[in-house]
Amino acid sequence: MCTGRRSQFPRSLTQWICALSLCCSLTACVKHRPVHVASSPDADLDYVDFNAKWRIRVVVPILRIPGYIVPTTGATTEGHILEFTADKEYVGYETEYYSVLPRHTTGVRLKFASAEDVIDGKTSVRTQPRLQMFNLPPAVKYIRLVHLIRQSGSDHNMVIVGAANQNTLALLTASVLSNDSRMCNSSDETACIPVPQGIAVVPEEKTRVNGRAQWRPVR
Repeated sequence: MCTGRRSQFPRSLTQWICALSLCCSLTACVKHRPVHVASSPDADLDYVDFNAKWRIRVVVPILRIPGYIVPTTGATTEGHILEFTADKEYVGYETEYYSVLPRHTTGVRLKFASAEDVIDGKTSVRTQPRLQMFNLPPAVKYIRLVHLIRQSGSDHNMVIVGAANQNTLALLTASVLSNDSRMCNSSDETACIPVPQGIAVVPEEKTRVNGRAQWRPVR
């Protein structure tokens, strides 16, 4: 597990962000949902379609250096547990929340809800997200988070794809799968947004746990 300045990571994502930083396997974290599109022998695809009444949580590491992959220093073992420590370049993180709202006719739209920074242990509220992740054209009605695995279970990518209709969304998904960037050129009705490595994008739904409403990851 990850240690060292642990209090500055959201507890439920600590191991995941560290795993992203070290290119460790995330295969056990996702439930595979096959997509009926043309596939290639070195790729596998898994995705989540955004649903109304969900929210999207985005966790952005804040570093003193460019990028979002948290550098780690040292590795110690205690029993069978491997421990890493975030180095001095890591100063904190931002958590951003977006509401997934229904459109008047069909589909969904995203609305920025709130954000907060935790830097050197101090929390502050932000009125705008640090990273404009969801700059989607107004005509986009269907939004999908694609988890793409190429070459091996250790090489993961996430891409946010959006389209004005479901047929185009399927074509965009196939384009992402095949590494064909021609369909992914943003237009008034489509968008493909790669998620930078080191950033967590987590769709959540409200469920009741022990009689209390809580936001929990959808998978």
